[in-house]
Amino acid sequence: MFPATVALLALAAVTVLGQSVTRIDQEPVGSLQCNGEAEYTVTEEEISRLIFANPVAVNYKADIESLTMGSLSNSNTTNCRARHLDGKLVIATKFQDCGFTLKSDGSNHSMAYSNRATVAVRLPAPFSHLLRRKTFVVPVECVVSGTAEVIINTQWFPQFYITVPLVQTVRVPINAKIRKEHRDEAYGERDVYVNILTVELEGVYAQQFNILGRRIYTTPQADPKSLPLTDFVTNGCPSYPNFSTITTVGTEKIVYEILDFALNVSNSYFFHVEVSICPKSIAGQQGHCEPDICLPAGGLTRGKRNTGFNMNNTSSFGGASAPQQMSPYGEPRLTIGADGIPILKSRPQG
Repeated sequence: MFPATVALLALAAVTVLGQSVTRIDQEPVGSLQCNGEAEYTVTEEEISRLIFANPVAVNYKADIESLTMGSLSNSNTTNCRARHLDGKLVIATKFQDCGFTLKSDGSNHSMAYSNRATVAVRLPAPFSHLLRRKTFVVPVECVVSGTAEVIINTQWFPQFYITVPLVQTVRVPINAKIRKEHRDEAYGERDVYVNILTVELEGVYAQQFNILGRRIYTTPQADPKSLPLTDFVTNGCPSYPNFSTITTVGTEKIVYEILDFALNVSNSYFFHVEVSICPKSIAGQQGHCEPDICLPAGGLTRGKRNTGFNMNNTSSFGGASAPQQMSPYGEPRLTIGADGIPILKSRPQG
């Protein structure tokens, strides 16, 4: 909602493997986004540039031991420790964790959170097979204003698997993540919690492909056929628009928001996401991969997809989240019974 991508490295000159490496003050290293929580992302290539003046030319490779938000002592704390994800490292944590400090600006009602990311690497020592450890500290800061409170940190889907290949050899990484957020008001209700699922293409893939949302559903087990099964998005359209929304960002990102709910038959549940990708352009073809439009179906809550793209040009992907629980605060008004149909309880009077 209010992203800021500021991560500054302030190093003068250091000697690494006999080379003098000079860093320019205020050079961006990675990005810190603030939208209810702190999410720091840095690529392995960017970390290499912290170490080597020209990592390709010198042909050295560092083993990244850890990336920790705050001091190195936080490396044993799960929320402060980065995880590897398709050639990058990511950390998502709450502002009250991992040593963030807050400065408020009363003039424009904004807040600035600052911290440092600590990168520990192992480098080959000159003329030997030994490894030596080196630590880099990267100051990070972001400015945020008026954001909602994140109750459960962002969790990345363990994996996304291809179901119908566009090209047998293609491997397009898809970034899928979920978090739970508190809202003062949403879907006509006050003091509620919302599940936010984000699915996106990144980097060069966002320039080459479009992503098309297909289906979002939940099951009580990781098995996609376990029951009860509840479809929140079908054929790219919200099945229950009274408590779910879909937002597309360009042609490379889809954000799904679903009111928090509880299952009567289980204390936990899994989100399953199905998407398709297709090339932005194919020689001799025009308009084969245009964004889809949801149309109402006869005034009913369910919609149908108006699409003009050729399914022969698409690849389908799917993935399941880690097990999810309802918000630890309060009881969701939305419940799902054994038949898989969501029921919204009446609003309490008074």
